[in-house]
Amino acid sequence: MARIAQQSGVIKGILMHQGEANEGQEEWPEWVKFVYDRLISDLGLNAAEVPLLAGEVVGEAEGGLAYKHNAVIAKLPEVIPTAHVVSSAGCPGDIHFSALGYRMLGKRYAIKMLELLGYPSHKDANYQLHESLRKFYKATRLESYNNIDLQPDGTYSIPVTAYFEDGHSEDVTAQAVVTKIGTGLTVNGNVIKAVTSERSLVTVSYTDFTGETLSKSFYVNMSGSPVGMITDVVNLILSGDNSVNVVDIVRIINGN
Repeated sequence: MARIAQQSGVIKGILMHQGEANEGQEEWPEWVKFVYDRLISDLGLNAAEVPLLAGEVVGEAEGGLAYKHNAVIAKLPEVIPTAHVVSSAGCPGDIHFSALGYRMLGKRYAIKMLELLGYPSHKDANYQLHESLRKFYKATRLESYNNIDLQPDGTYSIPVTAYFEDGHSEDVTAQAVVTKIGTGLTVNGNVIKAVTSERSLVTVSYTDFTGETLSKSFYVNMSGSPVGMITDVVNLILSGDNSVNVVDIVRIINGN
């Protein structure tokens, strides 16, 4: 089938989802490598250009019976440098994934492959997403956040949950972007760390597959001085950055 596909197309990657029957078998990554290497050889492919995407089985938190095998799946990149593990965290199921779980995992496969191919993880503006799929991919809101207080050197990992038009929710922490205004914080991925007790404004943004970006903001150390925030805003404006406007300045000064 792959050779027939090559007659009219180019194989860009290999997707694999398997493992429950081999739960706990430490040799499993080597077995997968054997199959992957044979595919690469038989199809005349270059491994450096054809990544292997391997999905986790149903996780422990979701009641997966073979969840321990995810620790074995995590070792795949050690034996296959082009392997990428796709997380199943939050994908509902029991023995196997539910229909929603499969859709969520499928979207994660797509996002990872788009990333590896150098494309943005959302559809092109000219692509018409079918109505039956649009509701699943269109985010309507993000989980709200309460203001928090952090002592200097204190850290906080920001969880990001998106709610979609069809009614389901997903943990989208890995795809979210966290930014801050104010010198009182540093940001590393979704982890913020307090440098001082000065007030800072943190904004969490997520772009869904339809290309729509949603954002939520909250304050860290609300009772602290806003001097660092105002200084950052002024510097941004002076540098020609259009990401901050008058409304932001009023919100910062008023603390709301």
